[in-house]
Amino acid sequence: MATGEHPYSVADRPIEVENLINNFPAPSLQGSPLVSPELANFVSRCLKKEPEERSLARELAFDPFVQQIHNFSDEQHVAWLREYTQRKEQLRQMNMNTQI
Repeated sequence: MATGEHPYSVADRPIEVENLINNFPAPSLQGSPLVSPELANFVSRCLKKEPEERSLARELAFDPFVQQIHNFSDEQHVAWLREYTQRKEQLRQMNMNTQI
């Protein structure tokens, strides 16, 4: 949902979503223009299907993305959210223009 879109195009069909979750690799944010590489890496660490491959909460607490956000001031949080919102709107506009 970090991109504003459901990770599966069949979101309105729960049985198909369950099949995708169970039988295919987890969705990825790698390469998305909406998120930083640090956020994409953090999410991928959280979405490992096999519990023994998934990072523990105490490990995630020291992830570069979490550390970066933790150290942000209130103004930096607002600026980050503003930038994210602007990038999302730009991509939405680009997608609308390509569908015409």
